[in-house]
Amino acid sequence: AGDAFPIIITPSKNWKPGWNEEEEGLFPHLRGLHNWDKPPWAQNNPLYEGNNWRSIPHEEIDEWGCIWNMKGNDTDMGHPGRASLVDWGDYESYIKKYNPRADDKTRFSLAHSMQNSSGHDLYNLLLFPTQGPSHVVSAMRGFNNYLVDHSKHPQELERALEFVAEYHVNLMKNALKSGIKIHGIWLVDDLGEQQGPFFSPKTFKNHYESSYKYIIDEAHELGLDVHLHCCGKIDRLLPVLIEWGLDAIELDSPRNEWLYRSKTLPW
Repeated sequence: AGDAFPIIITPSKNWKPGWNEEEEGLFPHLRGLHNWDKPPWAQNNPLYEGNNWRSIPHEEIDEWGCIWNMKGNDTDMGHPGRASLVDWGDYESYIKKYNPRADDKTRFSLAHSMQNSSGHDLYNLLLFPTQGPSHVVSAMRGFNNYLVDHSKHPQELERALEFVAEYHVNLMKNALKSGIKIHGIWLVDDLGEQQGPFFSPKTFKNHYESSYKYIIDEAHELGLDVHLHCCGKIDRLLPVLIEWGLDAIELDSPRNEWLYRSKTLPW
């Protein structure tokens, strides 16, 4: 295969952001074209006409129920906002409401079009319509709560991470089942800041093996390579990721991983 080519999986076209109870004032967290079926509160308001709402400060919601802060006329994806899963006691009712379906065929329409119009000598990477387990759960819980969960609520944290990981696994299985031809998956998950990772290698291994290694193992069973995009200085976590079988890492700070070049592919 030649150059890497991202095959984009989209949010479900059946998703109706803003319609659930307590979602008034929340707009869809989407980049690109999407025909939003506007709920009553967003209709007949000049500020929200067409895509006018994108030009003003607002909050957005994604398929996981996570809230994003947008400044208006954003050129980036925005920033995680207030917690949406404040109390672990609400977990069951939360995931009944926010449980993206990996077998929704509308997710794969763009991927099929991209595949049909692309060349044959390409290395196709499945690009998920969501971030990885760490990012999703931290956005649900709010970042400070999420960090505290590693010591105060480890079982609840791992359960949520595994739930998000299961979605990733089911999505790549359904993509292959639908006829999309891919060589690998491109997982996007920020695990650190500029000074270092969010947690120690020991903490990472203890709490994330059941989600991260699961995704990697299942991808390998399907004959797929696993690529991880990660922001921050995470060189201390790389030995753990390599032990779990990560095939390639794409870092914004490549100087941090030069020691491991012989063990995993940096790009």
